[in-house]
Amino acid sequence: MNPQDIAAGRFREIRKAEAEIVKTEAALAKATARLEELRGELPQAVGSDRTALAAALVDDKSEPEGKAEAIRAEIVQQELRVEALHDAVSVARQRIPALVKENKVAWRRRGTQELGEARARYENAISELEAAREGLNGAATLLSWLDSGDVCDAANDALGGLRRVESAAERPVIAFSRAIEELRGDCEHLATLADTPRDNREPQPRFELATGGVAGMRVSDWGETD
Repeated sequence: MNPQDIAAGRFREIRKAEAEIVKTEAALAKATARLEELRGELPQAVGSDRTALAAALVDDKSEPEGKAEAIRAEIVQQELRVEALHDAVSVARQRIPALVKENKVAWRRRGTQELGEARARYENAISELEAAREGLNGAATLLSWLDSGDVCDAANDALGGLRRVESAAERPVIAFSRAIEELRGDCEHLATLADTPRDNREPQPRFELATGGVAGMRVSDWGETD
């Protein structure tokens, strides 16, 4: 997620500033294209003026008004326009940092409120996931008992149930309880991320997710064991 895109979705001032940047950059692109067009026209105009002047001199006529000089003057003016628009783009791009500085307290207050709401939604979803699996287990267990008299739960802690050893390499067993624990840890981590240094290290495989933990061994987030 791009944080500025998120901010634009919430704060009208950011959206207006972004629109101004787009508008200003478009004007600069148009002006720059016109400048390059004029510069491309100049050599041909110089040659055309020279040919027309030579013909007039040969025929002893008055010298024609050249086109190249007018193009040179237009180039100078267009260069000024491009320089001015470069300044305008720079000013427009500085507007967003200025807005953040001006509104940080109010925007952070709103963001903190949204963070709390999002955290509660995530936590409720985890609880609902647990309840939904338990409900499915109950329904499946009932049907199994009705059909065969089996008194065991249809589900166990392994997601997808126990599997043959030869298939485990293709689809490792993941402990449901550990997955729920990790989801809750993820929720806590994200909810406190704004107030703690962000850890940008690349995550390593979590083997304990597949095994539910190995006695006497601790596997860290970064693949280190002890």
